[in-house]
Amino acid sequence: MPSGPQPTDQWSTAPAAPPEFPTPVSTLPGDWRGAAMALLGTPYHYGGTTREGLDCSGFVLQVFTPLGVRLPRVSADQAQVGQPVAAEDLQPGDLVFFDTAGGGRISHVGIYLGGDRFVSANSYQGKVSLDTLMADRYWGPRYRGARRVLSSPYAVQKP
Repeated sequence: MPSGPQPTDQWSTAPAAPPEFPTPVSTLPGDWRGAAMALLGTPYHYGGTTREGLDCSGFVLQVFTPLGVRLPRVSADQAQVGQPVAAEDLQPGDLVFFDTAGGGRISHVGIYLGGDRFVSANSYQGKVSLDTLMADRYWGPRYRGARRVLSSPYAVQKP
């Protein structure tokens, strides 16, 4: 469990348009979990959208863009896409959102893996890493909701 300085991801100056991403290395087509796990350990970089460094929303784009899911660049905007999901109905692949800066606005996003675990790029660990969701003393109180973008009629997908 985290102690000391906590994540303070803020996205107000991040680029607006999502960049194009190549298909992740060593994964099967449509394998979002493999793509996410292949990025474990990738350095955190505020505003980052490449394998050299990712922020939280850049990480989500890196995983989902090759699957044809178009998402906004920043976490607060990503929190408006897809279908809302109640915490008790979370499924692997759902996006989970947090207020890490205080003030009630979304400032961090991760991908739910199941079993109360999620993966994200975070400034606290300085890399893409796995964390506990509700049971964690840091993440649990900051959780603000989830959205389903995979197999969603609301997710904009490439033809």
